[in-house]
Amino acid sequence: LSTVLVAHHVVCLALTTASLLGHPLECAPLFVTTVTFLEAGSAILGYQSLFPKNRLLHRLCQVGMTLSNAASISLAVWYVRCYPVAMNAHYLFPIVGGSLVLARQQVEVARWSMWGKKPEKGA
Repeated sequence: LSTVLVAHHVVCLALTTASLLGHPLECAPLFVTTVTFLEAGSAILGYQSLFPKNRLLHRLCQVGMTLSNAASISLAVWYVRCYPVAMNAHYLFPIVGGSLVLARQQVEVARWSMWGKKPEKGA
């Protein structure tokens, strides 16, 4: 695993553990469900990377990642609307999480649109 992936998993485990230990307790199930949706998308991407030349898997990966991202954003919006917590914490999860999900979606769209194209010389 790359350093970035190791850091990603450490942060995910730390935040999930903190959530399950009650920081904040009332939204722990929602947080864990959101992380589960994101990890399901990552699992689809991991499976597709085992067969990088399979066009069907590549297209299914795009759909799976998009559904994973959409479900995660939906849960973040639900969190803002349903959980009355301190104002700064109230918006931290959806803003940071939403930004990361949008960046993840942009990467997936770029990866999908470049599939099968030969790199330009000098790139």
